[in-house]
Amino acid sequence: MPHRSRRRAPLAVVIVPLVAWCAVMGYGFFRAQLVWDPAEACGLRGQTYDPDYVAAHDPPWWAFRNPCNAGHDLVAGWVTPTAWALAVLTLLGLAVLVSARLRSWRP
Repeated sequence: MPHRSRRRAPLAVVIVPLVAWCAVMGYGFFRAQLVWDPAEACGLRGQTYDPDYVAAHDPPWWAFRNPCNAGHDLVAGWVTPTAWALAVLTLLGLAVLVSARLRSWRP
């Protein structure tokens, strides 16, 4: 029985960060892209919407950002680094899984 659980361990190394990455990406995408009226969303959070600042500070493709003004963003600051860290962990877990399978493979 312990042999079977050792086989599943590398799979969990990939699945856990992948599921967490999907959750963080969904949250970031919802907060950054699916806001129909940013001015209203900023107002609901007690912030003023500065369209000139938003137009001048277009976020890069790899970052989740939806600024209201220079001091407030609708997307929390932890979302982008967490998404990238989980992506790296998922790839490392996949590398561990592949190397474990290759080491145990016998023709």
